[in-house]
Amino acid sequence: QLGKPITYKAVPPDELIDKLKEKAEEELHMKLEKYEKLRDSETMKDLHELYMKGLNYVKQDEVATSYQGAESIYFRIKKRIATSKEEVIIVSTSTAIMNMIRMLNRILKHIKSNKVSIKIYVPQGLKQEVVDELSKIGKVYNLDMELGRFIIIDNDTVFLFTQDDKEVHPSNEIVINLTGGYMPAKLKELVNVHTAK
Repeated sequence: QLGKPITYKAVPPDELIDKLKEKAEEELHMKLEKYEKLRDSETMKDLHELYMKGLNYVKQDEVATSYQGAESIYFRIKKRIATSKEEVIIVSTSTAIMNMIRMLNRILKHIKSNKVSIKIYVPQGLKQEVVDELSKIGKVYNLDMELGRFIIIDNDTVFLFTQDDKEVHPSNEIVINLTGGYMPAKLKELVNVHTAK
C-alpha cells in the first residue's frame, strides 16, 4: 500500500534459473521465427539469385576504371606496360608527347629490350629533333590530325586521357582504363585511317 516500504520476496535459486531459462527460450524462439520468415522473404530470393549469377555476370570487357592525377595515372600505366608481351601504341598530341615519353621513358626502354613493339603516333609538323628523340624509343608515325591522347597495350587494354593537355593541370588529369578487345580494335582502326600516307 501507499506509504509502506517495499519488500522483496526471496526466490529459490533453482526457480530463478528456471525463470531465466524460460525467458531465454522465449527470446530464442522469437529470433528463430524471424529467421524463418526471412528465409522465405523477397530479399532472400534476390540475394540467392545474385549469388547464383556470381561475378560471371560482369564481363571483363565491360569493366572501366578511372584514375585522377598524373602521378597516379602514370603509375598505373607503367605497371601495365611492364607486363606487356607484344605491342604498345602511344597516340599523343604535339604538345604532350615529350612529357608522356619522359614519364614512360624507363619502362619503354625496358620492354623494348624484351622485343615488345613500340609505335608512337603524333600529328605531322613536329620538329625533326623531336622526331629523332622519339625514334630512339619506338617507330614514329605521322597523323593527319590530332586524335587526342591514348595508349593501347597488347590489344586488350586502353588508357584514354579525357581532357585537353593544354588546358588541364597535371593534378586534375583524368584517365579511363578500359579492358577487353573491342575498344583497342576500334581505336587502332581510327589511327590507321588517319595515319599520313
